[in-house]
Amino acid sequence: MRKFLCIFLIIFTFNSLRSENISIDKVYKKELYKYLLNKSFKNTNNDKRNSFDVSKHNRIRLNSANSTVEKFALDSVIMDLSEVLGPEYKTKIVFEYDSKGNNILENNYQLFDVEKNDFVLTDVTTYKYDNQNRKVEETNSYYDQEYKLWYENYLHEFSYNNDGQLSEKIIQYINGDDWQFSERIVFLYNSNGDVFEEQTFNFASDWYLSGKKEYTYNSNNQIKLTKSYYLQDDEWVETEKTDYVYLNGNLIEKTTSYFYDDIYEENYSETYEYYEDGSVKMYKSYKIYDGEISIESQEEYVYDDKGNILESIEYDLNEETEEYEKTFKSVLNYDYSVGRDELLIPSTNENELLNREFFNKPLSMDYYIWFGMINDWLNLEAPSKMYYSTKQIQLGVDIKPISKSLINIYPNPAVDILNINLDKVYNSANIEILDITGKSILNQNLNIKKDVNVDKLINGSYIYMIELDGQKYSGKFIKN
Repeated sequence: MRKFLCIFLIIFTFNSLRSENISIDKVYKKELYKYLLNKSFKNTNNDKRNSFDVSKHNRIRLNSANSTVEKFALDSVIMDLSEVLGPEYKTKIVFEYDSKGNNILENNYQLFDVEKNDFVLTDVTTYKYDNQNRKVEETNSYYDQEYKLWYENYLHEFSYNNDGQLSEKIIQYINGDDWQFSERIVFLYNSNGDVFEEQTFNFASDWYLSGKKEYTYNSNNQIKLTKSYYLQDDEWVETEKTDYVYLNGNLIEKTTSYFYDDIYEENYSETYEYYEDGSVKMYKSYKIYDGEISIESQEEYVYDDKGNILESIEYDLNEETEEYEKTFKSVLNYDYSVGRDELLIPSTNENELLNREFFNKPLSMDYYIWFGMINDWLNLEAPSKMYYSTKQIQLGVDIKPISKSLINIYPNPAVDILNINLDKVYNSANIEILDITGKSILNQNLNIKKDVNVDKLINGSYIYMIELDGQKYSGKFIKN
């Protein structure tokens, strides 16, 4: 957003004078292109999750052995800026899936060859999964346009514990022709299944412990504090902390402070406002320097009556009036005849458009800038469009079906409470609820509480995964 006002004037001038064949300087065109590309294909820093969710990362996605289902699979997202900037300004990302619906490949085309009338592949990310559909490897390669060579960029490897939780992440990079270990992160969990510590290791001739991050939770099992440390002369030295504040179960403030001269100084803060239904209404981020607070960005969200995020409106500070004014808007368009449970959408990428909250099939995202002189939005005529095909997805993983002699779940359909009766007391008993796409919605220890509150879930079908002393069982229930 720092360059936005300049870009705003440029694009307005361009649109106003385009009919007179007056063009924009190429440098400015590229700046606008980079900005819109970032808006379309990169994830924003709007983290609307209310708790740390690495323990639920890439859990088992689907059940029902030896069955298949047809889904609308997102094959590609294309952003076409040719109307604004010229024929070479197009970009595309393409997804491929395995038979179980896991996203195994992302091809990024950040350039367009006008002479060949085709996209130029610039970046490739591949993913591998285990037999429980958990990501175990992620590899990225990029194409050097100057030397016309492909280079491997990074390799991430993931391991899981006996409870299916992410236990270790190893990061490698290319040094010459060989992979070089860079960082190893180990995740430690408490009895509730939440991460209480991340341990960071670096590599010389062997792995050595270099840092850690501690997590503290409130009585509602929401993260309330993190603290980071580095190891120096066998002693832990504090570096930063983040405090979380909640109201009615919703995260309303998140503040990061850095440790200087034996005291913490606030450096960065985020605040959230909500609609009555719990959807995020306004997000603000602040920079704090010498006690002075300044808003770095401000974004407002509008939803349709289905709960889909419809608009995202950004604001910038008018230094003359010292008021925040509209500057940029993203608008999503949907096919309301298709529900979220009928879609196959990649969960491994950082595409902003795909990380928006939606319950129907997104078709495109349009971009607008605000022009105060006419008090209206101007369409940039550069939408991101989504393209789908139908695919048969295998819904089988190594999980036993529910036996009523072991587990009794009622009522089904459920309205507000799902009751779980077990045949005996187990050393470890846990339930995880997933939506039909495999996204983890809720995780609860059944030794502590056997009644699961599903009142806040939207109506529809859900998968429950129950683990008893290491053995996993699965089934479905309906929320009415």
